[in-house]
Amino acid sequence: MRPAVIALLAAGLVVAFSACRERPLPEASPPSVEAVLEHGPVEATVVASVPSPVDVPSLAPLVESILPTVVSVEVEASRWTGTADGEDSDSDDDTTRLPEGHPPVSAPPQEHVGAGVLLASRGLVLTSFHFLRNAPGLVVHLADGRAFEAQLVGRDAPTDLALLRLRNAPASLPVARLGDSRRLRTGDWVLAVGNPFGLSSSVSLGIVSALARRLGGPYDDFLQTDAAINPGSSGGPLFDLQGQVVGIATAVPVAAGVGFAVPSSVVLELLPQLEKQGGVTRGALGALFQDMTPALGRALGVSSGRGALLSGFTEDSAAERAGLLRDDVVVALDGQPMATKNELIHSLALHAPSSRVKLTLVRSGKPQDINVTLGTRTDLEGTGPLARPAEVRPASDDGVLGLEVADLDRDVAARLRLRGPGVVVVNVLAGSVADAAGLVPGQLITEVSGAPVRTAREAMAVLRALRPGHTILLRILAPGGAPGLLALAVP
Repeated sequence: MRPAVIALLAAGLVVAFSACRERPLPEASPPSVEAVLEHGPVEATVVASVPSPVDVPSLAPLVESILPTVVSVEVEASRWTGTADGEDSDSDDDTTRLPEGHPPVSAPPQEHVGAGVLLASRGLVLTSFHFLRNAPGLVVHLADGRAFEAQLVGRDAPTDLALLRLRNAPASLPVARLGDSRRLRTGDWVLAVGNPFGLSSSVSLGIVSALARRLGGPYDDFLQTDAAINPGSSGGPLFDLQGQVVGIATAVPVAAGVGFAVPSSVVLELLPQLEKQGGVTRGALGALFQDMTPALGRALGVSSGRGALLSGFTEDSAAERAGLLRDDVVVALDGQPMATKNELIHSLALHAPSSRVKLTLVRSGKPQDINVTLGTRTDLEGTGPLARPAEVRPASDDGVLGLEVADLDRDVAARLRLRGPGVVVVNVLAGSVADAAGLVPGQLITEVSGAPVRTAREAMAVLRALRPGHTILLRILAPGGAPGLLALAVP
């Protein structure tokens, strides 16, 4: 073949290849359903493509700013395998009964760990209550590795919230900001921070899956999220993307991948009482309610079929004093519709005792308004205020130890679930010797240096007789019955 022809053919091939390389490959069309049904699966031609880079913003700066405010709360709870008096223990801890006649055996301390968040530079920590119930000792670990003993300042079992204060806290601590959970919408992004399975400072991202989720409790108002909340994360904060705390994680036994948090709106309502009173006192009608049904609605003349049906009264009922009757159906509170009994109870609980509210009810098919002055809700959970009850007359040590105790009367024993004999701690001066030893209001002192004490006067007589420089042992019971031993150095 002539050289000129060969050169011409080579040039043509180069042009052809160049054209093939530059021409985009046709995208493969997916087969129709009819074609698949008639001919079976069709092998598709896959055309690979390289996506262009996407600039995804990082959450690292936000995480770096919030992590120093999240703490780990460590609880050391003594666990008994038997009881000295042969009676069953009412403790929440697991127990193993020994054969009759055997003395109780103390098991090694059992560690419980949760999370919390620093809310004030003076060392206030907000966390969950359920994992530190009956705890004789608390240690809070900061993100920078520092650790501080802490005392329980306030707790509220119905909402599973607890407030702690660090002992000897430094002057300046990183603190988180409380946001307004009422601004959240389903689908908003949130960050959960905690210690799942002991893995400290773990961060997970998710969305708000639902708002105002109620799971059967009268005060339920949970945020639901798919951000990971696992054992060890209880008490950990839920942050929005502005770095504000919008919830406190709580333990609700449901399927994996579903987490719940107490909204910050509830925290803001209860925080002043938790700090100043040590607990929450709620208003109540003193009445028993049940939910309506369509049949009850027709029979009682309630066209909507919604509301709370009054079925009975408790002793010394505020509702009965105000003139409410059995079979009244409460349909609104201060003008806000009430669809269920739990909705009514939850709304009443936001009012303090002695508050005056207006109830709209249906009686014999006719609506009417009745004003009611609320009473005080019974402390069914035994976690009422830690502050000194008004009727208790304390005995003071004149400030030497910073301690005030009082006789254990029947009401206080029932409220705090304490078994005497002993004297109850009603006040501890911040920074005092008693505070440093770990005494907190609500504890029961049963022995001072091995000597049983039965009255406040007797306890103070023993304490005042001690000489400076001595260290004494106080045997105590925490609310609920957990035992402990504290050392108190007399100045």
